[in-house]
Amino acid sequence: MKRTVDELQEDLSQTKQRLRK
Repeated sequence: MKRTVDELQEDLSQTKQRLRK
């Protein structure tokens, strides 16, 4: 599982936006 913090943060942002929908 090689993921940079930036990528993880981006995923979190997208997930939060989807939840807010």
